[in-house]
Amino acid sequence: IDAIEVQLDELPRAARTLLDPAAVMGRQVDSTILAAVVGLDMGALSDGLKPAVEGGVLETTDLDGGDLLFRHALTQQLVYDRILPGQRIEMHGAIAQEFETRSEVKSDLSACSRLADHWLRAGQPDRGGVPWPRCVHGHAPGLHQPVAAAAREGIRCGAAHAQALSA
Repeated sequence: IDAIEVQLDELPRAARTLLDPAAVMGRQVDSTILAAVVGLDMGALSDGLKPAVEGGVLETTDLDGGDLLFRHALTQQLVYDRILPGQRIEMHGAIAQEFETRSEVKSDLSACSRLADHWLRAGQPDRGGVPWPRCVHGHAPGLHQPVAAAAREGIRCGAAHAQALSA
C-alpha cells in the first residue's frame, strides 16, 4: 500500500483531483460521465488524466461500463478511501445525476444497478425516475452487490420498487 500511496502522491495535483471522482465511479470509469461531472471537455480530461495513464494508475479499456480502468482494484479503493465521506456522498450524487441521463440505464441491467448503487451511496435510495424494480427484482444476474444487499435489508425505493419485490 505504501508504494501505491507514493505513486499517487507523485502525480500532478490536477491528475490526483480527477482521480477522486473517477474512484467514486468504481474501478471502471466512463470518461464521458467523468468529464460531465468535473465540468471538462474530453480533451482537457484526457490531458489531466494523462499522467495517471502514463504512471500506470489508469489504463484504457474497451470493457462495458467504462473506457478507463484503474489498473489495480486496490489503487481505486485507496483513492476512494482518501476522499472525505461528505465529498464521496456529493460525488456519488453528481455521478448518479449524470448517469441517469444515459439511455442505457433504461435497457441495461448492469447500468441500472450501477446507477442504483450511486444513488444508494449518495444517501438517496428512493430517488425517483430510476427503474428500481428491474434492478432489484429477484436479485437478477449482473446486479451489483450493494444494491442486492440493500434490497435484502428491505430498503424500499418507492411504491413501484415495493410492489415489484412483492410480485
